[in-house]
Amino acid sequence: ASAPDFRVVGDGPDGYSNDDPEPWLKIYYIEIVTKDKGKKIGRFGLKSVYAPAHTIVEHKNLPYCLIISEQGGSDLEEFGRTLFNRANRGRLREKFLSGPTMGTGVFGEELNNGSFALISNDDQYSRDDFLIKPEFRRQGIGSWALQELKRHGILFNIDFLFVEPVGTDITYQQRKDVMLIKSKHEQVMGLFHKAGFRRVGTSSYLGYSLKDDNHPSRKLAMEDDCEQLYQPPFGPLFG
Repeated sequence: ASAPDFRVVGDGPDGYSNDDPEPWLKIYYIEIVTKDKGKKIGRFGLKSVYAPAHTIVEHKNLPYCLIISEQGGSDLEEFGRTLFNRANRGRLREKFLSGPTMGTGVFGEELNNGSFALISNDDQYSRDDFLIKPEFRRQGIGSWALQELKRHGILFNIDFLFVEPVGTDITYQQRKDVMLIKSKHEQVMGLFHKAGFRRVGTSSYLGYSLKDDNHPSRKLAMEDDCEQLYQPPFGPLFG
């Protein structure tokens, strides 16, 4: 196969602007293409949330911003309500700081500050999900793309990169095939584990520390990471 290339499409300048109705949010679309002919062989979305989203003003905080966002989509909404507690100043849920759902504990209160990006998996927008076309799989392109993303300028001011690994190319007819779905899920999970992503608590999300090479998550071997145990509370406005 031709050597791949990496390009950001359909977005404006980096960073955020005070003139934007949601100045803390920036959305990107990334295409993976062949260098010789520019043929698209993969794509994924990226949603960057900048530090001002953590600002607490009366009832407003990080999960509140993610839930009511008009641009963020359902994946940011789900991310916000799963990991953060609106009732506790929008901070990381206590479940992930102590007790049986703490997991390995490699992620903690540092997630209450700074900026982060979420690799998009929003079924509202089919072009968002992390996807390599079938004929280009098992050639290391997905792993290559993740390494390129980590080095790319769009993450220059981002502290953490998150993803909820799921198999996205499951047809309607395949939805009842439990073993197939499990296999696809494990393949995607393996891709991100090999790229250095580790689980946040016992949630369905994996994270990667972009700025701190000495972050505990960067020192945890992939085989020592924990399994998902925690299920988020029901309802997009809960907690």
